[in-house]
Amino acid sequence: LTAVAGVSCGSKALSRENVSIYTWSENEVSKSSNEVASAIFKELQTRLDNGDFNDTHTIRLVCDGCGGQNKNTIVLTMCLNWLACSPSRIKRMELVYPITGHSFMPSDRVF
Repeated sequence: LTAVAGVSCGSKALSRENVSIYTWSENEVSKSSNEVASAIFKELQTRLDNGDFNDTHTIRLVCDGCGGQNKNTIVLTMCLNWLACSPSRIKRMELVYPITGHSFMPSDRVF
C-alpha cells in the first residue's frame, strides 16, 4: 500500500516537495481499512495544522478501488467525521475511485 497525499493548487503541480507517502509491509502491521483510515486522517490533520488548507474549500482524495483498504464504510466514515470537525471554510470532500488502470493517476506519476 502506498498512501499518497499531495497538494495541487492552481498552477502548482504535484511534486516530491508537496507529496507525502505512507508505506508499510504486512509483516509490520496489517493494511486493513482501519490502518488506511488512520494514515489518511493523520495526513489530513497534519496538513490542516500546517496551514496547507488555509485557502482550500474542497479536499479531493484519489484512491484505488481496493475494498479491503479504502473503498469501504470505515474510510468513508472517517472522512465524514474529519469534514464535520474541520474548519467551516472546508465545504466538501470528494473521494475519487478511477476506473481500473490507476497507474495513470497523478499521484503515481510523481515517482
